[in-house]
Amino acid sequence: KAESPALGNAATIVRDSNGLGQRAQQRFAATQAWLKDAPGKHYSIQLITVPDSEPARLESFLGRAQKLLPESEIYVYSVKIDGVQHYRVALGSYPSTQEVRNAMAELPPDLKAPNPYIRSVARMRSQNSQ
Repeated sequence: KAESPALGNAATIVRDSNGLGQRAQQRFAATQAWLKDAPGKHYSIQLITVPDSEPARLESFLGRAQKLLPESEIYVYSVKIDGVQHYRVALGSYPSTQEVRNAMAELPPDLKAPNPYIRSVARMRSQNSQ
């Protein structure tokens, strides 16, 4: 199914059976592979959490993020919060909390707005559910 995004972009978003748009599908698949081998003691910057009922919001955020950051460092994984499916977007893999804090300080202003915070890779892995 296709639907126009909420931000006035004339392009359509093609969604998979889970409702994810193309950007989210690509980053979700890449994240699943990355999570299998990523060091659990590393950290990422959790940028945003979006309920699965808002796929256009997730696609829009990923579009902005991919213009500002290396795509290969953007991760999308799923979590259930109070029984409701959500998707989280995280950035990077840092070996220490100091390095992740330094990276957070350097985030573009548009990505600081949702109040990002530190998330361990081990926690991302344990919360990830498909």
